[in-house]
Amino acid sequence: QMPVDFEKEVKRKLTDMKKFLKPEGRNLLITHSNCMDGIGCILVAKMCLKNVDVIETNYTYVDGMFAELDHDYYDAIIFADMSVVTTDLSKHKNVIMIDHHETALPQHDPDNFKFIDTLCCGAYLLKCFFSLYYERDLSFLDDFSGLMNDYDLWYHLDPRSKDIKKL
Repeated sequence: QMPVDFEKEVKRKLTDMKKFLKPEGRNLLITHSNCMDGIGCILVAKMCLKNVDVIETNYTYVDGMFAELDHDYYDAIIFADMSVVTTDLSKHKNVIMIDHHETALPQHDPDNFKFIDTLCCGAYLLKCFFSLYYERDLSFLDDFSGLMNDYDLWYHLDPRSKDIKKL
């Protein structure tokens, strides 16, 4: 089930985000490297966007990598399961952040498209985001994103989630 606050905040800003986030536009996903949740974000984004480049990084390099990007080349830059450490993103009006890590909570700013929700993993939140964006049922991703959530948040209630790393 979609987190209620996440749903309300995203719905409130959808019209603004749709001005720059287009499925066929030049989109960039920046996500966590060497991480099942980051891989989950890549799969969700590839299924929901017709055109998306991907950069996998970690917290040591994310700010330097972001500084070197040609921000104007991309119509939309999406951070998923990842956030910047020291960079001020407020001047970048084409950046969306969807993260679940407690370290990102200070960056939570729905008015500027920064959505932090610690209740679900990044892949699950990204699936919820695209479900709201497209205003359609993306339940075909429920089992996958649910397993990612079970694994990444260490619930391990579904025995299949421990096997997901084998993929």
